[in-house]
Amino acid sequence: MTDFFNGRSVWITGASSGIGEALALQLAARGASLLLSSRREAVLEQLRLRLANPELHRVISLDLACPEQVYKQVSALVAEGLSIDILINNAGISQRGRAQDTALDVDRKIMEVNYLGTVALTKAVLPALLKSRAGIVATITSVSGLIGSQGRAAYSAAKHALMGFMEALRAELHSQGVQVTVACPGWVKTQISINSLDEVGAALGRMEPRIAQGISAERCAQEFLLAIEKGRDQVIIGRGVSVLAPSVKRFFPNLFRRLNRKQVYR
Repeated sequence: MTDFFNGRSVWITGASSGIGEALALQLAARGASLLLSSRREAVLEQLRLRLANPELHRVISLDLACPEQVYKQVSALVAEGLSIDILINNAGISQRGRAQDTALDVDRKIMEVNYLGTVALTKAVLPALLKSRAGIVATITSVSGLIGSQGRAAYSAAKHALMGFMEALRAELHSQGVQVTVACPGWVKTQISINSLDEVGAALGRMEPRIAQGISAERCAQEFLLAIEKGRDQVIIGRGVSVLAPSVKRFFPNLFRRLNRKQVYR
């Protein structure tokens, strides 16, 4: 039986580490040809050489913090005939700090990278996905896109916005044969907290205990790829409180609000 991803062209953003790197390794092993993106071109090139069939894969430097530039750059590639079957929006950056203490520049950067940059890339790639009437937009958001938690107001806001955009896009593209799958991971053991921006925009620089105890990036990638293969609209990935919270909010909203207030951010 042919593997679902074998022979497909897949664009992965944020491919230089964490979930993106795990996705690249698994997809290459399953026969996909990859376009790897992040800001770190040299790291991507090292990853490309580690992948199965490295000659099938390409590297492109992309900075989602500059949405207009992303749209122009990618639109030019699509106009030149770039073929893409699946777009995996994985790149993003998190934030830590109380809303009242967080500089507006930090809110803006989080929104530009996690929302506007991703939207710009998706819009630019859509003409290529629509050609086959079987394209896929697969996006990693977060459980923070379903709930708001203390110390992550900017991050939660950007992920909520991305969830709304992808839900609307799914409805709009259904009749044109484009699948839109969204994954909402809970705690995954990556560098996300270390790279998170603090109140003034500096890297937080520490691994949070809950992140350190989260599921592996490899497991997250496996579950995400399974959701894509099965044509799922949305999937929550992880274990424990981080993935139970959305259900508590949905069915017991008052209880959720009380518990959420008790999770004091420090």
